[in-house]
Amino acid sequence: MHVTGLYDIDIERQFLGAAIHNPSELQNLEGGPVDPLVFSDPKNRAVWEAVQELVATNSEFDVFDLTPLLRKSEAFKGGSPGAYAIELKENQSCVSHPGNHLETLRSLAWRRELVSKVGQIAVRCEDPGANDSDIAARVETLLTHSDGQQDLTAEPIGSFMQSYVDEVCSGSVKSVQDGIKMPFPGLHRRLSYLEPGQLMIIGGPPSMGKTSFLIGIVRENLSKGKKLLYISLDESKAAVVRRLLANRTNISAIKMRDAVVTEKEKEKLCLAAAPFVADDRLFLIDSSGLSVGDIASLARRVKRRYGLDGILVDYLGQIAIDNQESRTLQVGSIVRGLKVLAKDLEVPCIALSQLNRSYDKLKVNELPRPSMLRDSGEIEQEANIVLFPWIPLEFLKRRYGETSPKYKNALDPSRDDHAAYIVIAKNKEGETFLHKCRWHPKAMRFFEESPNRELF
Repeated sequence: MHVTGLYDIDIERQFLGAAIHNPSELQNLEGGPVDPLVFSDPKNRAVWEAVQELVATNSEFDVFDLTPLLRKSEAFKGGSPGAYAIELKENQSCVSHPGNHLETLRSLAWRRELVSKVGQIAVRCEDPGANDSDIAARVETLLTHSDGQQDLTAEPIGSFMQSYVDEVCSGSVKSVQDGIKMPFPGLHRRLSYLEPGQLMIIGGPPSMGKTSFLIGIVRENLSKGKKLLYISLDESKAAVVRRLLANRTNISAIKMRDAVVTEKEKEKLCLAAAPFVADDRLFLIDSSGLSVGDIASLARRVKRRYGLDGILVDYLGQIAIDNQESRTLQVGSIVRGLKVLAKDLEVPCIALSQLNRSYDKLKVNELPRPSMLRDSGEIEQEANIVLFPWIPLEFLKRRYGETSPKYKNALDPSRDDHAAYIVIAKNKEGETFLHKCRWHPKAMRFFEESPNRELF
């Protein structure tokens, strides 16, 4: 027996011999398709790939049918594939239960994969530049994504479809109820919930209301009892808290920052803070330089300890990545990582994104487009929904400057200084549209309709 540690070449050869001798046995093996990586020897891996190719086209074959396919493999370069295949077939005589051999091979392959991951962890631990949280995140990510033990099965859709139709007819679809609600009734009616596993991107230039719209989503969903993880890579915890309180009280964040609030405003602040103090529903972290692995580790811990209904990230451009690829490829990897995380944890994910330089060429009567999202076209590709908060007056200020004659000339005398829009630029499950709302700069808050006049 050629057994060395986690390798058993004899069992590999015996299993392949049985497969060549009786290919029909392959149809009855438990555990689904056999991954070529269960074979540690490159020659055995090449033989198995050739066997699979022949089984897909022929119910029966012999060793001579294998030879032309094996000659194409790098594993047999300079060797004799025909003789090797004949030798394998002769090994089948001692295999009465190939399923048992396969179970052994899968177990060894999983253990080899685990050893490889432990090696990666050891390398990470020896890196003097790695901090403890980064190492912990890598450990959790590696050990919770072991391909060797995935139990993948495909089942008929009938039973799921019937249960889903029953939910729809009863008026309560669980996947929708578990989702994130949009901040105003009119927008919610047209856009509905962001469901578990889905990704929303909120795009825009600086000072166009991205974070304010996100805070509106936080406010709406906390009021519905949702538990949210808010990851602020751009602003401090104090800045996010000021935004939350301004959104609830309409007290200027600047007044809170400078601690110049009136007695009446102090009362409003205490009332607004009370729900956050009483309930553990919003989890806020303001560390910079977090990677997708760090975010995944945080999210899993929060879900395990408290439960979790949504992940909010402000913003994509600040997420760290280890490799040296171009920024475009890095951002694509980050977005895919967030989408996978949302699916794994069965929660929605919302991330903010800046715009690229093409935004500077936007005309006064134009609206932003998904192609303007900074660094990667994969942001648009992976997202279920892409939206842009849009405040026309802020756009003109940024374009011309408030003291410029062009700015004054561009202003419409009959304008509404509080006019704003939510541009739904991509919606995988519905229409794209322009939703009109209003913007209150002091409270840094969007409203669907004009509130009481004293608010302004």
